[in-house]
Amino acid sequence: MEKEYTGHYKDIYLRDPQGNVMAVYRIAKDSLYLYEIPMYGSNRLGVIKEKMYLTKKHTQNSTSISSLLVLPIPQLNAFTGTQTIYPLGKKHYETTDWLGNVRVTYTDKKSPGS
Repeated sequence: MEKEYTGHYKDIYLRDPQGNVMAVYRIAKDSLYLYEIPMYGSNRLGVIKEKMYLTKKHTQNSTSISSLLVLPIPQLNAFTGTQTIYPLGKKHYETTDWLGNVRVTYTDKKSPGS
């Protein structure tokens, strides 16, 4: 599924067979970005706001956005036994009520004094 914001950018939603969003890609000008990766447990837990640059458009026709050939699928790195640094503030968790509506969102970013 695609959603275009006229004149600014276009979002592309990658879904699994059940219809859950697995990644959101953004095409802005002539570049492709991995924009969001939803986190799932038994249900949706939140989203990782990645905003990672992936590639530029490879085409002779500079007006066609559809010339981006293959969308890279985000992959998790296997445990290597080395220390990894995770940037804070990218994960946004969601708390839902009994109807499934998101009531509170919070992040892993630390505030001063905590």
